[in-house]
Amino acid sequence: MNYSDKRNVQSLLEIAYFHGIRTVVFSPGSRNAPLVIAFQRDDRFEKVIIPDERSAAFFALGVIQERREPVAVCCTSGSAAANYLPAVVEAFYQRLPLVLLTADRPREWVDQGEGQTIRQEGLYREHVVAEANLLVDSPSEADRAYNDRILNEALSMAALREGPIHVNLPFEEPLYGLTEERFIPKKIAVVGGRPQLSKTELAEVIDIWNTASKKWVLVGQLLPGPHWADAIHQLAKDGSTLIWTESTTNLPEEATIGHIDRVINTLSDTDLDDLVPDVLLTFGGAIVSKKVKALLRKNPPKYHIHVDFKWPQPDTYRALTHGVIARPEEFLSHFLPNIQPSNSAYRSTWMEVAQKRREAHNRYAVSAPFSDFYLFRDTLKRIPSDWKLQIANSSVIRYVQLFDDGRENLHFSNRGTAGIDGSSSTAVGMAWASKEPVLLLTGDVSFFYDSNAFFNKVVPPSMRILLIHNGGGGIFRFIQGPSSTDALEEYFETKHATSAKGIAESYGLNHREVRVEEEWLEGLSWLLQEGDGPRLLEVYTPGEKNADVLKSYFSFLREEA
Repeated sequence: MNYSDKRNVQSLLEIAYFHGIRTVVFSPGSRNAPLVIAFQRDDRFEKVIIPDERSAAFFALGVIQERREPVAVCCTSGSAAANYLPAVVEAFYQRLPLVLLTADRPREWVDQGEGQTIRQEGLYREHVVAEANLLVDSPSEADRAYNDRILNEALSMAALREGPIHVNLPFEEPLYGLTEERFIPKKIAVVGGRPQLSKTELAEVIDIWNTASKKWVLVGQLLPGPHWADAIHQLAKDGSTLIWTESTTNLPEEATIGHIDRVINTLSDTDLDDLVPDVLLTFGGAIVSKKVKALLRKNPPKYHIHVDFKWPQPDTYRALTHGVIARPEEFLSHFLPNIQPSNSAYRSTWMEVAQKRREAHNRYAVSAPFSDFYLFRDTLKRIPSDWKLQIANSSVIRYVQLFDDGRENLHFSNRGTAGIDGSSSTAVGMAWASKEPVLLLTGDVSFFYDSNAFFNKVVPPSMRILLIHNGGGGIFRFIQGPSSTDALEEYFETKHATSAKGIAESYGLNHREVRVEEEWLEGLSWLLQEGDGPRLLEVYTPGEKNADVLKSYFSFLREEA
């Protein structure tokens, strides 16, 4: 068998496989030819080609979310590598093991007018957990040992799954050479090394918890895990504890308040004073609700305990007093046996409030006019329970938080940085890697921004897209500020008349339009049916009316309180 004649490439493949990398997403180029040739010949790795680098990196995030394992992306040098950055920052804040393999020209050509040559070393430095800038292939044993060592150091972080990793590989020409000689690099295993919880420090946290009269558990974005359900039910036995979740928490709802804004956005100042906790215990990633962030920042708890393996930990509510360096499941295994449930009425009182809001929500929803709200009401109750949801950012993710339906599905969203870029590509990546159908819920601006998500040959037949077309960035009609200016439509909302029909035809997506209420349920039924080829349902809703409907919804909940 012939191998790449670049020793660094042979080392990379062996060390990458050793540290758990099995999938590589390629974007075409010339400088990465040694990597392409080597991976293409190695059956241990699954390969996929996504031409657009920005889309490719987000595609890889979808694969990581589905498979819970590191995935590599590989590109040529220069601006190609720069196009990975939006997905890199998303992976960094979602803590996803995205492995970036960027080909480069030798260092002596940087800033010398050579094509596709930029200052590539350290390109992502502020948003990766490890990086390895390899030396050019050399006969020096010291250079080879150095490259093998830094490859092991960087790629071992993939096994820990704590964030993105960058490996920069400079290649001299020629790029397409092969050899029969096989190089076996040094491989370094990572064993142990995780911090142990201090019994003394944990005792302090347990004492704070057991002596408090009003306690919150607020759980952010999580990848699904079976160990959480039992923990939530045990915490819910405490009458002084409220558990708050969102759809992206992917936890069972019966013991939690899973619709934060439905409760907080409808309370008087007096009620909010009664609600705010003495102790806040937090897990997980980003929280969607701006209301709960504002509430806790304005009324900080006496103690805020955040549990995370990573340090430093975020002080999201400006109230952090205890950062517990541990994986949540490890912390809970020590914490739960030592908590002392209370007979307080705090929990039952607020669970009753949440139930009343649920009943008011249902009364409003049943008679809501045709609008974005109306579409979410009908869609979420009809999605097959084994389907997975990829939810775009901006108003789409916020609408989903208002509804009870659809919570049996697994919910995913790029909430690391909460940008609109990459939602479609991430959904395609998950759909490609998943055995179950994936439904993307997206707005029009997000969809068109990431239309290259479908510029490839791997969009699976099970892919489904609900495109809510309200003519622009509808969220700017909801949030305070933009709607009070004369720049709303042109500069914030960016109103447009673009249709997805041409994109669908170009990329082989089956497409239907819905422009009036009477066509809606038939269109939705078509979208949710099994069929040959990916399907895109584009539904037009009235942009100005959408804002009025949402405002009237919250007004109704307040009046019914």
